[in-house]
Amino acid sequence: MPHDTVTERLPADAPVEDRVRALLADHLGHDAARVIDDARLVQDLGADSLDFVEIAITVEEQFSIEVPDDQVESARTVGDIVKLVRSLVDAAPTKAA
Repeated sequence: MPHDTVTERLPADAPVEDRVRALLADHLGHDAARVIDDARLVQDLGADSLDFVEIAITVEEQFSIEVPDDQVESARTVGDIVKLVRSLVDAAPTKAA
């Protein structure tokens, strides 16, 4: 029986920070409880260079933003990714209704 992902269990209007942590938990295959801001992406969560590329692509799709490669690759912790996405979302032009 397939299990639902952390991302699927979040409400659509969940805060950006929670959505980013859920996305990381799903992508890196960890329980959401392990994906805390201080968790190191490589050492603690096992991310590799391909994961960084895939995370950037997923973030871009989920949040309709562009993530510069050098910025995502320089992230060391979950908190770094959360702050990066939050800043890019805040800087993105709002869509007219």
